[in-house]
Amino acid sequence: MRLLPITEWLQQYQRANLRTDVIAGAALAGLLIPEAMGYAGIAGLPPQAGLYATVFGPLAYAIFGSSRQLVVSPTSASSAILAATIAHFRRISPIEFRASLAAIIGVIAFDILNGLALAVLLTLIALMRFLVMPQVVVLGRLSETGEFAEIVRHPEAEQIPGVLILRVDRIWFFANANGIRDHAKALMRQAPGSLHSVIFNLAPVDLIDVTAVEVPSQLHASSVKHGRRMALAEVRDPVRDTLERAGLLSVIGPENVFRSLGHAVELATTAHLV
Repeated sequence: MRLLPITEWLQQYQRANLRTDVIAGAALAGLLIPEAMGYAGIAGLPPQAGLYATVFGPLAYAIFGSSRQLVVSPTSASSAILAATIAHFRRISPIEFRASLAAIIGVIAFDILNGLALAVLLTLIALMRFLVMPQVVVLGRLSETGEFAEIVRHPEAEQIPGVLILRVDRIWFFANANGIRDHAKALMRQAPGSLHSVIFNLAPVDLIDVTAVEVPSQLHASSVKHGRRMALAEVRDPVRDTLERAGLLSVIGPENVFRSLGHAVELATTAHLV
């Protein structure tokens, strides 16, 4: 199938049918345009959206479509479903919202298979951008429960004097390793007061690849250079195995790798007081 099926059937079009086709098109336009503008209201869109869908949808399908028997027009059912689905995606997941819009545009402009392929491709690109962005957050302790929470989301969380708790919220791989390192160092420089301990909470990290294992070693060397103790907390077993195979656990010291974040914080505070 060619990208532009119109180039195939237009050559075989009989000019004798043009007058009746124009009359049929005008009659359908008179019916569909007001109807589609009403459906736009059902979907929570301005009336012109229905006008555009009625005009440009069939026009695009005439160029890119391959079937002669197909309804290409807004309907009350599709309007209601579209409004609920798009609103749901937009509120909960911006990535899925953009992917759904790409799928709709792709299906209208091309066909179902190519439209969905475009949406999948754009979703993968957005996912890669999300993973590449370094995400390191500062944690504090909630006085009521003793749990640790992100201080930006929970301003009431208290930072422990002399101890900086950082949580890495991404898988750790080649594309974001240096970004995570630079982000962590920036947060160390911005920390209030003098630091004697830096604790990395790796609970969300379920993967660290071989190209990224050098970064924790670099952070450890930087901490030692500034007279700080660096510890790893809540390290998952697959990540621990990778660090051990890379010889990093012996560099950091097994006494600085903890199953519990609370235990790591407790040891950091008590060891400094001794």
